[in-house]
Amino acid sequence: GGYAGLLQGNTIELATNGVARFNSLRIDVTPKGPLGYSFQFDALAIGGFSEAVEPGFSANFQVLPGPSVAIGLSAQIASNSSWYVFTTIGGAAGAATIESRDEFGNLAPD
Repeated sequence: GGYAGLLQGNTIELATNGVARFNSLRIDVTPKGPLGYSFQFDALAIGGFSEAVEPGFSANFQVLPGPSVAIGLSAQIASNSSWYVFTTIGGAAGAATIESRDEFGNLAPD
């Protein structure tokens, strides 16, 4: 839970011979935990079938960030400084932290 609304595209498709294809689905946000995402598939029995259809679940999968397209400050520089010397991440208290993001706002590794 906690990721509702991240799946974009048409999430309802009719099955043909027991197979439903979802060609327009998209997730632009990298997962916040190590397990990644999984899909839950629910089905509605139609056409004279009255038995309940149990939901299905996909294996966990990851969404990796894209290439970096922007960099920016993720920690504010002290407001009482007339100039500021940048230090490495984890350096002196109050140091500016620069992050690289992909086109969807995910933290990019490059």
